[in-house]
Amino acid sequence: MIGAMGENPRKGHSHTWDDVESEVCDVITTGMVALMRMNTDAQALFERHMERIASRDLPKAEPAPEASSTAPSGTAALLVNGKGQYLLHLRDANKPINHAGMWCFLGGHTEPGETEDEGITRVLQEETGLLIPDLTPFATVETVVQDGTIQGSVKVYLGRWDGLAHEIELREGIALRWTDADELQWMTVDAGTTAVINAHRTQVVASRNATTPLVLRVPQARASR
Repeated sequence: MIGAMGENPRKGHSHTWDDVESEVCDVITTGMVALMRMNTDAQALFERHMERIASRDLPKAEPAPEASSTAPSGTAALLVNGKGQYLLHLRDANKPINHAGMWCFLGGHTEPGETEDEGITRVLQEETGLLIPDLTPFATVETVVQDGTIQGSVKVYLGRWDGLAHEIELREGIALRWTDADELQWMTVDAGTTAVINAHRTQVVASRNATTPLVLRVPQARASR
C-alpha cells in the first residue's frame, strides 16, 4: 500500500495498485483455502460470519410505522452495475433546487395524476434517455424536520444497468459517474442517497433481498449560505 501511494521513504513508487490488488486477492485465496480445509461447509460458515459483520457495522434500516408514512412526492433510481457500483448524478450548483451541487440518484417529482412507476420511467427518459426494464421498489426515503414531522418523501426504485456513464447524453445536471460505495466519504452526497446505498450494501453483504420496500428516515439538510 505504501509503495503504491509513493510513500516509501527509500523507493518511492515501488508498486502499482494492480500489485496491491493482486496481493490482497492472494491473501483472500489463502484464507478461503484454509477455511475449506477446516470446515466442510465453509461457504455457510463464511456467510454467517459476514451477516454478523453486517449487523454489527452497517447501518440498520428499520421500517417506520405505517401510520406515519406519507405518499411519496418524488422518485429516484438506484441503478447498480455488475461491479456493484452506483450511478450518481451531480446536480447543478447555483440553482434554487433540492440538493444543489450534490451527488444524488437520478430522479425527480411526480406530476399530477402520475403514479410513481410512471414518474420514474418518465424522469429517466427525460434526463438521460434511458429505459430501464424491471425497476422494482426498494425504499422510501422520508425527510424529517426538527420537530419530527415528515416534510417529504421519495420512492426509490432498484434497477440494473451496465452501460458507460460518460456516453449518456445528460439533459439535466452536470455529470454522471459510476461510484464505489467506499468513495462516498470523499464526495458531497445527499444524505438520503447515502442511506439508500448503505441499506443496499447491507442486503448485498448479507446475501439477502428485501421482501418489502424499506422506509428510511433522514434529517432535513441545512440550507446552504
